[in-house]
Amino acid sequence: MGNNIVPGKVFAITDLHPGSPYKLRVTAYNAAGSNIANYRFTTLTAIGGEFVHVKINNYKIYSNLTT
Repeated sequence: MGNNIVPGKVFAITDLHPGSPYKLRVTAYNAAGSNIANYRFTTLTAIGGEFVHVKINNYKIYSNLTT
């Protein structure tokens, strides 16, 4: 994103697909050093429902919960 980012500014992540899982890594730098944060999230389905991810014995099970 660059240097001198205003604190509290919101950034949009575009071109995501409905009901798809993503991994996001954010790295912040300042005079004290750097810090990395990793996030996992799933976008809502096209009709606004959510997916629930359950992992059992290394198998992922996806449940489509609609609103």
